[in-house]
Amino acid sequence: MERKLVYEYIESKKEYLFPNSIYTETQIENALINAPERASNLLREMSFRNPSTLQIIAVFPGMLGVDRFYMGEILLGFLKYITLGGCGIWWILDIVNAKSRCRGWNCKKLIQTIYGSNGL
Repeated sequence: MERKLVYEYIESKKEYLFPNSIYTETQIENALINAPERASNLLREMSFRNPSTLQIIAVFPGMLGVDRFYMGEILLGFLKYITLGGCGIWWILDIVNAKSRCRGWNCKKLIQTIYGSNGL
């Protein structure tokens, strides 16, 4: 992709991608610049999970693992459900980290869309 298009794309999706604890803005920028042409159409149609939505889900039904189910983490969601949020500790940690986890998940999905399921 052209640099100008990459910067526009990152700026338009910044709320969904950064900050997170997995990928830096430079890593995502480089991945987009080096993306094959076939990926540009997929990127335009790609939708991301909203970090604010995950934050709300983590607070209210989060003790029952609903936030983990929302992110596709079925096993962790089930474990969180049967332990009632790890007796509240896991629940609180997930509330604090919800937005960063969601943005990291979105970045991972972006990388997988660009390069396939193998990632970088």
